[in-house]
Amino acid sequence: MKQPEIPPNETKRLDALAEYDLFDDPRGEVFDDLTWLASEILEVPICLISLVDRDRQRLLTRQGLDVAEIPRHISFSAHAILGDEPLVVTDASEDPRFSGNPLVVGQTGIRFYLGIPLRTPKGYNIGSLCLMDTRPRKVTERAIARLRVVARAVMAELAHRRERRRLNRELAASAQENQRKETLLTDLCCEIREPLAVVEGSTNILMEAEGLSDVHREDLGLIHQATSQVAQVIDNILIYQNAHDSKLPGKYEAINFRALLESVIESYDLLTKRKENQITLHVHEDVPHVFLTDPLIVRQILFNLVDNASRHTRHGTIEVGAHADPQSQAPVMLRIWVKDSGSGLNESQLLALERFIRTGEDQEMRSRAYSGLGLYLTHQLVKELGGNLRVTSKPEAGMTTTLLIPVTLPDDQVDAGEPLMMLSALVACTDPISQIMTTRFLRQLGHEVATVDSVEDLCRHCRERRRDLVIFDSSLGHEKLSAMVEALAGFQSEERKVAKVGIVANDNQHRIFSNLGIVEILMKPVTKTRLQQSLWTHVMDEVS
Repeated sequence: MKQPEIPPNETKRLDALAEYDLFDDPRGEVFDDLTWLASEILEVPICLISLVDRDRQRLLTRQGLDVAEIPRHISFSAHAILGDEPLVVTDASEDPRFSGNPLVVGQTGIRFYLGIPLRTPKGYNIGSLCLMDTRPRKVTERAIARLRVVARAVMAELAHRRERRRLNRELAASAQENQRKETLLTDLCCEIREPLAVVEGSTNILMEAEGLSDVHREDLGLIHQATSQVAQVIDNILIYQNAHDSKLPGKYEAINFRALLESVIESYDLLTKRKENQITLHVHEDVPHVFLTDPLIVRQILFNLVDNASRHTRHGTIEVGAHADPQSQAPVMLRIWVKDSGSGLNESQLLALERFIRTGEDQEMRSRAYSGLGLYLTHQLVKELGGNLRVTSKPEAGMTTTLLIPVTLPDDQVDAGEPLMMLSALVACTDPISQIMTTRFLRQLGHEVATVDSVEDLCRHCRERRRDLVIFDSSLGHEKLSAMVEALAGFQSEERKVAKVGIVANDNQHRIFSNLGIVEILMKPVTKTRLQQSLWTHVMDEVS
C-alpha cells in the first residue's frame, strides 16, 4: 500500500475547503439525493461525497458505508484529489497503491473505485464524489461523463450554501439595529392604538344618542370609519410582526370558526347599516366545527377581507363563505371567500392589484379602490399560515377574494405526509439530472408521472389521457418552453384544468416563466419537501 502524497498547493487547498464551512452544516436532502443518483447511474452499492481535510477524509453524505470519516493515509479520495481527471481503480487488490489498504483487505472489501474530484472555481480539489463496489469492474466514458455532471451539481450546491451563509452573516450583522427599529415600531403602534380605541368607542356611543341630527350622525360616521381604517392598519402591523417574530406551535389554539366569523361580521354592523349593505354568511356543513389554527392571524385576515369589501360597496351585498376542500385529509384545507357587489376592477387594474398584493411596492396602487396596505398584509398573514390568496374581479361585478389555508382537527391522527390525491403529472425537461430528480420526488409523493422533451410528446400524452399537472424545467429553453405552454393551452377548459409549475435556476428565467403565465415557480435546487408544499398550497387548489 502506498500512502497518498500531499498536493503542492495543500495550504491554499485547505484554505479553500475552510471557506465552505461545511462540517457543522446539516447535509440536507440535496446531497442525499445526489448520492442516490450517482449510485443509480453506475449501479454500485457505495457512494460518498467526501472532503479531504488535513488528516482525515470526512464524509458529507454517504450511501452503503456506515462511517463518518476515514484517516487520510488510507483514503482513496486523498489519491483522487492529486489530479484533475477522475481516478479509476478497476481492482484495488491488484493495484500497488491500495492492495494492502485496510479498506481493501478488511471487512469492507473494496475492489472497484471511481473518484471524481470536487474542484472549486479557483482550481482547488477539496474532495471527491466517490463510487465503490466490492467486486472488480470497468466503467464507460459515458457513465463518467454523467457522474461529472453530478459532481458539478455537488459543487453548485456547496457554493449555494456558502453564499447563503455569507448572506446570513451580513443579515446577522444588522439584526440588532433591525430589532431596535422593530421594537420602536411596535411600541409606537401600541401607543397609537390605545387612543384610537377610545375614539372608536366614543363615536359608537355618540351615534346612538337621541336627538342627534342626520348631519352630525353622518360626520361621526365618517370619523368612526377613518379611525377604524387606521386601527385596522395598525392591527395588521402588530399581528404580522407577531407572526414573523414567533412561529411556535403553542400559538395554535382550538377555535369555533363559525362563531369567529359571526363576531367579525357583527363588528361591521354599524358600517353595514350606514352604507345600506347586506352581509350574508354561508358556512358549509363540511367545515369542521372546531379546529386548530392561529386565532389572532385568522381573525385579522377575516377583518381585513370584510373591511375591504365594506369600504367599496354601497347599497349592495357582501357574501362571506367557507367550505372544506373535499380532497384534503390532514391538514384540512379550508377555503374562505368574501364576495362583494361593488364596482369591481378591469383587467389591467386587477393585474396591478395582484402585483401589489405580492410585493407591496406599488405606491400608486395603495390609493386605488380595493387596494390599500390591508390586502398586502393579508397576503403575508395567509402565507404565514401556509396558505394562498387569490383575487378575481370584473367591472361592475364586484370582487371576490378567496383564500385557502390548512387547519388541523384536534383529534386528527391522519399522517400529514399522505398525498391529498394522486395527480397525473408530466415533467417537461431536457436535462437528465433534473428529469430524474423531479420524477423521483413525484413518485415518492404518490403521483403518476411521465416525462416529455418536445411539443409532440406533450400533445401525445395529453391526448392519451387527462393530465392534472405539467412541470416545466428551465432546461427547455425559451423557444421550446413557449411552444409547450401554447400547446398545453389547447387542452385547457373550465371542466379540465391543467396546473403549471416552473422550475428555474435564476431570476431571469423566473421572469420568462412568469411572463408565460406560469404562476407557481420554484427555484433550483428543488427538494421533495418544497415540491410537496407547492402541491399542497397551489396545485391541488387549481385542479380540484
